Amino acid sequence: MQVGDASIPVAQCNNIYIFPGVGLAVTAVRANRVTDAMMTAATAAVGDTAIIRRDPHGTLLPTVLSSPTPPRSWRAPSRRRR
Repeated sequence: MQVGDASIPVAQCNNIYIFPGVGLAVTAVRANRVTDAMMTAATAAVGDTAIIRRDPHGTLLPTVLSSPTPPRSWRAPSRRRR
């Protein structure tokens, strides 16, 4: 996307970060439903890792799984199980 003179890449995160994270959390904690709190936790975790928070020219989303550790967005929903 072009913003003024800057070219900013646009990314889609639901299929890479949010849904796998929620699915993993549901399986890991044997939840019988997906709650709003779980979705909010996953979304907030992705937002917390936004590169643009530290670098105004950075991307909105973190790089795709550059480490063997699951992203925080995959762990956060399990903490919100009720």
